Amino acid sequence: MSMIQRPGRKPITQNIAKDLRHKIEQQVYSPGQRLPTTLDLGKSYGVSPVTMVKAVNHLKEEGILETRSGVGIFVTDPATRVSSTPANLMGTMGQLTTILISRTQDMMASEQVDDSLLYLEGIKQQMVSGVQETAGLFGIRHHMAIVAQSDFETRSTSMLGALQQANDQSDAIVIACDRMDHELGLWIVEQVQCPVVFLSFENHPMSPLNVVIKDTYYSTYQLLESLIDKGYRRLGCFGAPDRYLGRRRAWRDVHEDRHIPLDQTLFYPVGDSTVEIQKAAKHIVNLPKA
Repeated sequence: MSMIQRPGRKPITQNIAKDLRHKIEQQVYSPGQRLPTTLDLGKSYGVSPVTMVKAVNHLKEEGILETRSGVGIFVTDPATRVSSTPANLMGTMGQLTTILISRTQDMMASEQVDDSLLYLEGIKQQMVSGVQETAGLFGIRHHMAIVAQSDFETRSTSMLGALQQANDQSDAIVIACDRMDHELGLWIVEQVQCPVVFLSFENHPMSPLNVVIKDTYYSTYQLLESLIDKGYRRLGCFGAPDRYLGRRRAWRDVHEDRHIPLDQTLFYPVGDSTVEIQKAAKHIVNLPKA
């Protein structure tokens, strides 16, 4: 099958998504069945893999398809599927934007590639994947923007533009990065009106341990303290389950120092696996706004 775009017609990705949706409704692809790869699907529709991925993402956002990390794309079970109709969005976010802070562009401009930085890029991709799939599960539209690490650190116009666009179009923003300092985090919060969730970590495999602990504790403490000053009271925090305990201590201490009741359920001990990240993201997305 080949779908050629003609003037006046809907975008080709929507046509492909509509066709796939029809096949799923007719059980050409049954609940729980694994779909062909996006490369093979693209060949069958006569489109590029990039176009095919966009079409598949439409159905992920509707909760019709799901990605199982390292396995493939599957048709979700209707019994567990969450509709994206407006009625089901009442009381929840309509759109979520993730800004992925990427070192890839900066590494491409360098003559040397740091293996440890490539490792971090992979972890960030897993984090964003977990957020995207969880958003789809709850019928929340998800958009992703990519900003170079150098633009992020210098607070460039492209970083500011990405923040402003996300603020205008979304109900909440997720910043996915491998390092977040207090001043930069505070600057981001001050640029927007909607809630911001920071997904960052200091688990750099080649960092000296004392630097990791120091940066994790003080950066986390100062950032949480700044959010408290802006009126936030429900402060969630990611942390490794059995190492780098500075972040957990900072999260606990800032509550104690500012006399705020500590809700232990808002600390999410997650490792680097996609499954753990997805579970934590599910809890965060489903939290009451109060």
